[in-house]
Amino acid sequence: MSISCRIPAAILSLLVIEPLDGGTISAPTPVAADGTTLLQFQPGTQPGLYRILVGLGAYSATLQFWVPSANGNNPPVVTP
Repeated sequence: MSISCRIPAAILSLLVIEPLDGGTISAPTPVAADGTTLLQFQPGTQPGLYRILVGLGAYSATLQFWVPSANGNNPPVVTP
């Protein structure tokens, strides 16, 4: 899956970006003129929660994704 993030070019190379629950992530693309960069994330083979840590020093954010279960045993979601 492609994840678009708005990250200033000056700090992009300083960020720690890592999957916390398995899966793989690509190095971010160079920052585009609109200030966005793309990450490619491939979750693991099991259904469930997958998180990606994006951090710089004392500051961090966690991106969360849910891979649905084929048997329908999934948590409720809020959709706009």
